[in-house]
Amino acid sequence: MVRPKMVADGNKGDVIIDMKNVTLRVRDRFLLPDTNWKIHTGEQWAVVGKNGTGKTSLVRAIIGDIPTARGSLRRYLPKPWKNALGYVSFELHRESIAAEEGRDEARFFSGDPGRQMTAAQFVKETLPPVFDNGHSLFEAADTLGIRELLGRSLRHLSTGEMRKILMTRALVKKPRLLILDEPFDGLDRPSRTGLKRIIKRLMDASVQMILITHRTEELPLGMTHVVVLGNSGVRYKGPIDPTLTLSPPSGSPGTPVYPVGRGEKANENEGRSTRIIPDILVEMRNVTVRYGEVTALEKLNWKMQRGENWAITGPNGSGKTTLLGLVSGEHPQAYANDIRLFGRRRGTGESIWEIKRNIGMVGMEFQIRYRKPITSFEVVLSGWFDSVGLYRNATSDQAETARKKMKSLGIENLADRTFTRLSHGEQRLVLIVRALVKFPIILLLDEPCQGLDGDNRKRVLDLVNFIGTRTASHLIYVTHHQKEIPPCVNRRLSLGKSGS
Repeated sequence: MVRPKMVADGNKGDVIIDMKNVTLRVRDRFLLPDTNWKIHTGEQWAVVGKNGTGKTSLVRAIIGDIPTARGSLRRYLPKPWKNALGYVSFELHRESIAAEEGRDEARFFSGDPGRQMTAAQFVKETLPPVFDNGHSLFEAADTLGIRELLGRSLRHLSTGEMRKILMTRALVKKPRLLILDEPFDGLDRPSRTGLKRIIKRLMDASVQMILITHRTEELPLGMTHVVVLGNSGVRYKGPIDPTLTLSPPSGSPGTPVYPVGRGEKANENEGRSTRIIPDILVEMRNVTVRYGEVTALEKLNWKMQRGENWAITGPNGSGKTTLLGLVSGEHPQAYANDIRLFGRRRGTGESIWEIKRNIGMVGMEFQIRYRKPITSFEVVLSGWFDSVGLYRNATSDQAETARKKMKSLGIENLADRTFTRLSHGEQRLVLIVRALVKFPIILLLDEPCQGLDGDNRKRVLDLVNFIGTRTASHLIYVTHHQKEIPPCVNRRLSLGKSGS
C-alpha cells in the first residue's frame, strides 16, 4: 500500500487544506473513498450528514489523528502546523476524562488521592509549552464568559461546562483553523446563542472554521461552504445555497417494537419478572450536594409518583446530571441526604445492584465511561447485568429480547460492529437500547438525542414516547431542547443555578 504524502507548507497561495483522492483508514475499515476537498483562505465550512457517514473521521484526518490509505493530504499552515489547529469534539472530551481518570489512579498510588486537577491546570498542562497559558488563558475564558469555571475541579464540571473548557483550550492557541465537532451539544439555549455570536466574531477576526453539526438550523451566520456526506462518500461540496437541502432525505422510522403495555404483567420468557411498582418511586427531602464551595443542588424537595413522566430542565451547571446520579446510585452524596427510592431510604442496607436492577440510564457521562472494545450486541446484553462490559452469559431469551430492541431502533446492522469503532451517534443509539433491554421501572435519559441526526432523533423520540405511554417504565428526561420533550411527559422540574 502506498503511503500518502503528508506535508505542511506555509506558502501555497490562498489554499490552506488540500485533499486529493483521499481514502481514510479507520482500523479495519476504509471510509470516504477518493475524497477531494480544497479549503481556501476566507472560506467557512460546515460538514453535515447522517450518523456514521464519516464526518468526524474527515476532520480528524486533517488534525492528523486518522491515517489516509490513499491520496495526499496537504496542510498549508504555519509550522508546526498542529499549533495552528484548534479542535473540540466528543472524542476529545472522552479522551480528556479518560486521561484524568488515569491521573486519579496515579494520585491514589502516590498517596495523594484528594488532589484533583482544576480546569485551568487542565488547559495549561495539556497544551504545548510554546503557548502563553497565563494571559491567553484568561483572555480565552473571558471570550466565552467562563472565567469562574477555571478554578473548578475538572471532574465536577457538567457536560456543557466541560465543552466550554475544551473550547477555551482551543482558543488559547489562537488557531488559524478551528475545527468544532458538534460544539452546541450539551449547551443550554443562552450558551448556544452566545457561542454562535462568538463563532461569528472569530470568523470576522480571520479565524477559519470547520463546523460539524446534525442541527443545520444552528449554523452560525457567516458559514460560506458546506460538505454533505452520504453513505458512499461526499454528496455535495461547495458554496451554501439557500435552496440546497443540507440533510439527506428522511425515511420512515417505522413502528417501535416494545412488547409490554403499561399495567400489564410481563412475560418471564421475555426476560422480565413481574414486579409491584410502589406509589412513590423517588422522593428527595431537602437534598443538598456540594463540591467544596460549589453548590450543585440546594434544599431540593421533589417527589416522583407512579404514572408520572418527568422532564428536568435548567441551565448548564444547575444540577440536572447530579440529580440523575442521585437516583441511579452513582453519586456518593446520596448517602448524606434523605433520598428514598421505591419506598426505601438510601443507605439502609441496599446494594448498588439492587438499585440498578430497576433503573436504566443513558447520557453523555455514561457514554464517556463506556470504553469497552466489545461488539454492540454485547453492549446491549450488558444492560441486563448493569455492567460496563459483558462478564456473564446471557440466556437465549435475553439475547432474543436484545435483538428485538436493536431492531426496534433500526440498528440491527450495528450488532457485530465493535462499539468503540462506532461514531458518537451510533454509540448513543446502542446505549439507548442497552438502557431499555431490561424493562426498567425508571428510565433515565440525559440528553438522549445528543449527537443524533434528524432521522435518528425522530426514531428515539417516537420510541421514548411509546415507552412513556404504553409500558410500565417511567421517564426522567433531561434536555436543553424544549421541542424534544416527548408528549408522554406530564410533569416538569426546572432547576436554577442554585439547584432549586
